[in-house]
Amino acid sequence: KGTPVSFKTGDSLAIWPRNPAKLAEEFCTMMGFDAGQQLQVVPLEGARNWCPQELSVRQLFTHVLDVFGKPNKKFFDTL
Repeated sequence: KGTPVSFKTGDSLAIWPRNPAKLAEEFCTMMGFDAGQQLQVVPLEGARNWCPQELSVRQLFTHVLDVFGKPNKKFFDTL
């Protein structure tokens, strides 16, 4: 209510969280990455996770990867 967004029963919505830009920039600096470097991502056959095929390192760590979240149980099981 109060927004231009409308939906009907059965519609779906995707929410794409972001990492704070400042933290992503600091992470790139700490890791020695050039945040402005352009990347080309080639998806593996059968890949389930979406990623733009062309983006910068900055965009990768701001919009695609969750480098600041708590790892899930599967991550720890594989260690």
